Amino acid sequence: MEKKKFECEADAVKELQRFQKSHKNSIYMCNPTIITEVKEERSRGNPGKNPKPLKIETKWRLKLEITGENVEKMKELQHKEECFVLTTNTDKSEYGVRQVLENYKNQSVVEIQFRLLKQPCIASFIYLKTPERIRVLVMLRGVSLLIRALVQYKLRKGYSECTKPSPKVGWNGRTLKGNITFFFLSSALQNHAFIRERAGNYSYNFANEFSEKQITTLLELMGLTVEELLE
Repeated sequence: MEKKKFECEADAVKELQRFQKSHKNSIYMCNPTIITEVKEERSRGNPGKNPKPLKIETKWRLKLEITGENVEKMKELQHKEECFVLTTNTDKSEYGVRQVLENYKNQSVVEIQFRLLKQPCIASFIYLKTPERIRVLVMLRGVSLLIRALVQYKLRKGYSECTKPSPKVGWNGRTLKGNITFFFLSSALQNHAFIRERAGNYSYNFANEFSEKQITTLLELMGLTVEELLE
């Protein structure tokens, strides 16, 4: 704002009014003033006996001074905005407030996995009566999330270590990316089945050639083959 210069005072007043209107809800108190700048410029060379009159240029600009916070509007803003409380048992000398918040925000993967436990089909009703059985159920669900996370970790680790060109076995036949998810693997395995041919012998039924290439590629990233699963 202070870098702008105006040819007349009326333009400066108009800009000041626009600024005050657009910042009327600001939580900061501002003291704006209009400053007049006069610049005198002499002609080049020797002025001689009849020197030319000075060239006077007048400009106007705004000067803004932040004088503090508007306490009432600050309270109103804090009341409207959502907030949450983070607690930690670490010492203040090790982790400051900002670092605690950053570490919490970096746990998005944990939050994404945890939301699976809060799905209505899982959390709405628990058909168990004793606390012991409920605790066992919660533990098993936690273990299932751990297995899910390990499968996803192996997929991404295998992708990062793979030296071959990335195949086109991603969503809708696009190039496979490094952010492979367990959901993508489970979707690729849908509508496929192990077929029991006779006692101890099984085969795997692929829906089509693309599905075969997609599943074998994902298994290879985890260090597995269809034959090993059949065995």
